[in-house]
Amino acid sequence: MVKQDEVIAFKAFFKGLKNNLDGINYEIDKEYITKDPIQYMKGGFHMCEKPEDCFRFLKPTKAEVELALVKGYGDMYGFDAGFRAYDDTLGYIYVCEKMKILKVYTREEILNMALEMSPLRLEILLALYPITEKEANIIKEKYETFKIEDPFLKKELILQKVDYYQKKYTKRKGGIHE
Repeated sequence: MVKQDEVIAFKAFFKGLKNNLDGINYEIDKEYITKDPIQYMKGGFHMCEKPEDCFRFLKPTKAEVELALVKGYGDMYGFDAGFRAYDDTLGYIYVCEKMKILKVYTREEILNMALEMSPLRLEILLALYPITEKEANIIKEKYETFKIEDPFLKKELILQKVDYYQKKYTKRKGGIHE
């Protein structure tokens, strides 16, 4: 656990900036203060250093979600995200007393973030965030020409995983909106 004063991080919401725990529809640029004790997985506003970690706490396969850039401050702590076995670059999950939503990302912006992720981080995102066929094709295009330095990461496996997750979500939801 690390004590923080302020952090800019990511937070996932259901469509309309609806929080999954309190059901409140949040607004951009408005300050929110919790009266709950600041405790990991219990009280306070939770946010993640890495966007893919946000989707571990929301189920994007069951409802449309939005990814926001938020500022957390006040009484706040950071906790290890717990997936470092997959990729050392994964960051912290923060829980804080105060939060302000700075921006909501479009699907195109999320896709651009995904294209910049390491293959292992991309796999975590793909496992949790439903992508459209068009988005899958854009990711596959990148990896068809991408030179992978790690001898254990096979390009074909990444391309297969993109197809697998895209088809899995398309089948489950009866098609993802383009």
